[in-house]
Amino acid sequence: MDLLLLIFAICTGPVLLGSSSRVRLVGGPHHCEGRVEVEQEGQWGTVCDDGWDIKDVAVVCQELGCGVANGTPSGVSYKPLAEKEQNIFMQEVKCNGMEASLFHCERAEDVFDCSHNEDAGALCEKNVRLAGGPGRCKGRVEVKHQGQWGTVCNAGWNLSAAKVVCQQLGCGRAIQTRRCCNKATQGQGTIWLTQVSCSGKEVSLWDCPSGHWGKNNCTHEEDTWVECEDPFDLRLVGGDIRCSGRLEVLHKGVWGSVCDDGWGKKEDQVVCKQLGCGESLSPSVKARRSFGPGVGRIWLDDVHCSGKEQSLEQCQHRFWGYHNCNHKEDVAVICSEQ
Repeated sequence: MDLLLLIFAICTGPVLLGSSSRVRLVGGPHHCEGRVEVEQEGQWGTVCDDGWDIKDVAVVCQELGCGVANGTPSGVSYKPLAEKEQNIFMQEVKCNGMEASLFHCERAEDVFDCSHNEDAGALCEKNVRLAGGPGRCKGRVEVKHQGQWGTVCNAGWNLSAAKVVCQQLGCGRAIQTRRCCNKATQGQGTIWLTQVSCSGKEVSLWDCPSGHWGKNNCTHEEDTWVECEDPFDLRLVGGDIRCSGRLEVLHKGVWGSVCDDGWGKKEDQVVCKQLGCGESLSPSVKARRSFGPGVGRIWLDDVHCSGKEQSLEQCQHRFWGYHNCNHKEDVAVICSEQ
């Protein structure tokens, strides 16, 4: 498969693999920064930082549609850390910076003498932002092209496109998109894009078809506005250590609990993974209740995970704040690492 991709790249020039990419950045504040992971035979593994440099990062950034390379941080900087049993798939990667995929770069045939303390990271220049809003996850959609920020026309835009932007920025779910703007919130300068058409499954806005850059008859009254939920965070409280306790999630700046309807081992597993706390110990009902009931908001109910998610936010759940529970049903989790 890699040989076929290489032949295709030589014949057609650089390509963006988009949502089918076998590379991702994990643990960073957004899609374009984090620990480098690659996929082989359905499994995700890390990359050893032996010989890792800015040219290697440039290829990762290009493959993910994340603009130019800005740095080579250590992958250990990003939490949760890679799991001990996770594979390290690449070592001594040597790119010239022009490859279409990290898999097209030279690399050692086998990985040897490398641990997760040497995981590689990547920092790319973010080329999408939400401007003029009350926070970084709400505002006017702007994209960077040829070193200049410009707006996106609302023509052809929909909630699927907003979903891609929210994901790319490391925000929560897309909750609203609309045509903006009054004079106080509309953009200035170039209107870069129009007729952006996303399915919602793309990794980056650059993977979505659109009109030609800078070619449109839009005005800034048609600038696009998007609102995403705030970035997701969670904690375990009520225990003596950070890796056990009653589960609370942060939403709209307020901590609240999670109802245990449908909650099980896979959901426990995702929480422990997200907190960097090892494996779930699958505690008994009595052990879970030892942390006591919460107070205030119950934010989530009917949470369902596959166990492979990196964050609880990626699991299916009801809309925030919708539930049929009381605090006697609050979820508690006990993980192996203390």
